[in-house]
Amino acid sequence: MRVKFKTESIPEYQELNEVNAMLAERLTDWTLQWKKEGEEIGKKKEALRLLSKQAFLKYGELPDLAVQNMEQSDLQQLEIWAERILTAESLDALMA
Repeated sequence: MRVKFKTESIPEYQELNEVNAMLAERLTDWTLQWKKEGEEIGKKKEALRLLSKQAFLKYGELPDLAVQNMEQSDLQQLEIWAERILTAESLDALMA
């Protein structure tokens, strides 16, 4: 367990009740963290889906490199491109 969580300190416990309390607290923290990460992934997938559809409708079939760039970009970059697509005359101008 210490190998997996190198950055977190794991206190020493004398009683099993202490371990149960610690695990219950950590489980709540982990659940909230996983939920937040899942929401971020969902936002990125939706932004990618919409941008890909808009780009296809405006510029036609997208080159593999453009698709890869979109897939590898973070949510902030996808949002920038989603705004820029309204005025970009070409795919190159969009992704510049």
